[in-house]
Amino acid sequence: MKKLLLASLLLTTVVIVGVRVDFAVNPHHRTAVLKGLCEAGLPNLSRPPEVPARHLGCAVLGPKQTVQGFVSTGFEASHLIMGDQVVTDQYGFLNESAWLSGSDGLEQRGGAALNGVLSVRRPGLCGGRLAKVTLEGWVTVSHGGFGHLNLAEREFFAYRVISATAPSEEELEPFLYGVAPDWPPDTVAFCREQESPDYEGP
Repeated sequence: MKKLLLASLLLTTVVIVGVRVDFAVNPHHRTAVLKGLCEAGLPNLSRPPEVPARHLGCAVLGPKQTVQGFVSTGFEASHLIMGDQVVTDQYGFLNESAWLSGSDGLEQRGGAALNGVLSVRRPGLCGGRLAKVTLEGWVTVSHGGFGHLNLAEREFFAYRVISATAPSEEELEPFLYGVAPDWPPDTVAFCREQESPDYEGP
């Protein structure tokens, strides 16, 4: 009996070590296995305690990481554009981006400072807000739609706001509406309405 138990423990250990090595070498295997287990009814094993299960569902998170970038918010919008510089072409931003969500307790881990920067309206942002940030958190690695209308390809759950500052004039420029010559006139008119003192929207 003892030999059988020892053999079972040894086999289990070998399997666990093998799975860990496979996950390290093949991160796509990790994503597929964790997502499959969750969809079969088991808990999402990639979910840290700070991220509510109801918000994450069966989306798989990668390891905690630190990213630099810009937070752009507005009506039904909360975007993290990653990178210390913004790169654009005629179609928009080329940087990696994600829908930005907060984790439980973020307000006490720098979230209040970020909200303070985002509370300042800056002309030219079509009624939106902008902050330059360094964040610590988790980004989804599984496919799926995230954010408003499920239009974002990824979601970043912020654990800590390491820094949040107002962007410089140079950093602000790519976000200004009407900068590119191909901005549709009706879009420019809409943005001007958003920034009108009489506008009563969000």
